[in-house]
Amino acid sequence: MACLRDQADFIESYYSDTILKTGYAGSVDDLMRQRSHLFDYLKQLELWESLFDLQVIGYQDLVQDQDLPRSFIGRTTGIPQESLPSDRGRRWNTTHPVECLVMKRYLNGVPGTDRENILKIYHRYKRFYLRRFESSIRRNLELSEAFLGSRKHWLSALQVKAIRDRYHQENLHIAGKYQCLLSGMPGATKTKRSRLKPWQECFLVGWMLTNYPPDRSWFVAN
Repeated sequence: MACLRDQADFIESYYSDTILKTGYAGSVDDLMRQRSHLFDYLKQLELWESLFDLQVIGYQDLVQDQDLPRSFIGRTTGIPQESLPSDRGRRWNTTHPVECLVMKRYLNGVPGTDRENILKIYHRYKRFYLRRFESSIRRNLELSEAFLGSRKHWLSALQVKAIRDRYHQENLHIAGKYQCLLSGMPGATKTKRSRLKPWQECFLVGWMLTNYPPDRSWFVAN
């Protein structure tokens, strides 16, 4: 079974996961160049179909009732979803704010620190950001407009449009052959999409390091 997600949404989610779970320190543009094969769904589907029976479902179909675990189990096993326990309302797969992941990406680039320690340090800064940074910038109108006016993204509206335009014909072929319609349409973008600018990323890292200076002991393995 293959579960497909709109390429632009998948790129942002995959980039966040890559930063969080590995030592990757490159930009989202670097990742798109280096791993472009991951987003070429049609080529992958045709290869898999040549090897075994293939069923294709859309990510949006699984999350539309906000109960992804039950939807996934029901679709993959054939068990009626109403007979499965509901997971709706639980905080599964909670997204880390892009502003926090900017700090994790910075820590990934610090040489000589093992991955486990970097993750511990990151969680210190994440807690610090959620506890102090958001409340402090809400008191400053200029910073509030810059950082909290809308949820931040890795991709700009123009990049999302370009990605959806690029894969439009392939996605139409997937929709016709596999009855799987991806949510993103060519030229369509989410409203109020805002990508962090380089100066904002530098500001975030500098603000965290200045207001919560790292201790040397953090970088020593226990």
